[in-house]
Amino acid sequence: MTRIKLLFALTCLLLVSLACALTPTATPTTLPPTDTSPPVTDTPSGPTATPGECTITANSSLTIYNRPSKSAQEFSTQGAGFSIQVTARTADGWYGFDPGVAQAANTGVFRLRWIDSSDDVTLSGDCTGQPVVVGPQPTICYEMPMGTVDVHDSPDASSAVTASLHTDDYAAILGKTSAEDWFELDLAQGNSGLSGTGWIGSADLNMNGPTCDSIPVVTP
Repeated sequence: MTRIKLLFALTCLLLVSLACALTPTATPTTLPPTDTSPPVTDTPSGPTATPGECTITANSSLTIYNRPSKSAQEFSTQGAGFSIQVTARTADGWYGFDPGVAQAANTGVFRLRWIDSSDDVTLSGDCTGQPVVVGPQPTICYEMPMGTVDVHDSPDASSAVTASLHTDDYAAILGKTSAEDWFELDLAQGNSGLSGTGWIGSADLNMNGPTCDSIPVVTP
């Protein structure tokens, strides 16, 4: 009986040993490294203009004018490669830029110099988004107020105020009194959207134009 128990115990021990030997050993799983690099995106080739900016570049010799007309006074001539950022345009294709020179008495569009887009130039950027302005005519003398100016219906400070001009507005000067203390304006020849004529005192006078030295004397 004792021998049988011994054989039984040995048999159980053998079966346990075989079971352990046949149990597969787990192999640790190795995960791939995490990719921390940014995703790849397509990058457009060539220069990209800053939104809202417009640049005009001369492809050959280029004439720049004081006003948006080829009959206006010439400001300068630039060679091929000249490039400048423009800040305004006219409805008929002229592009204006500030030349960065001292202009203490000039305001608004009178600070700009002008390039004709029909010349040999290249436009780049948001050029159609530039503000459209009314450019001054080449041979007219204009009043360009430095602040708000009252326009009277006659050359008399006590007369009725019929309109007002503001900074960056302008209107054509038609004539002056013999004493040169009042100047008559044509409000329709300008950018204010006003119409009719009126008078401003000499204290409010700020002129710009090639004919300002020859303003005629008129009778009110």
